[in-house]
Amino acid sequence: MKSKTLTIRPTVATDLQQLNIETFGVSMRGRTIELDGKPLGVGGVLHQEMPQAFSTMSDELRKYPKTIVKFITSFETMLKKHYTTVYAVASSKEKNAAACLTRAGFEYMNTDSNGQEVYRWQIQ
Repeated sequence: MKSKTLTIRPTVATDLQQLNIETFGVSMRGRTIELDGKPLGVGGVLHQEMPQAFSTMSDELRKYPKTIVKFITSFETMLKKHYTTVYAVASSKEKNAAACLTRAGFEYMNTDSNGQEVYRWQIQ
């Protein structure tokens, strides 16, 4: 049986293409989880007027919860190094979205007019 190698590394453009992520021409910085060279998940910050965090992961990645926790730590380290304030909307389709945001240091701000939970991360 071939051993599987999970890696967390900076995101590159081809990761976004392989995971069908569209940034609509906005630059971003992020982290990618790959398994044997194949991206399974990415989390990043879109460089907009109000920087916005985003993430996506394949169902295959759910088999590696310890790696997901390591990824969240790596993501938070990236935030501390490069940003002062970042916003995020918790996905209503992902049951663990709010918990992951909280683990990365985001705090609940409010629920917007569309019923979406908005979170903010600020440098401490």
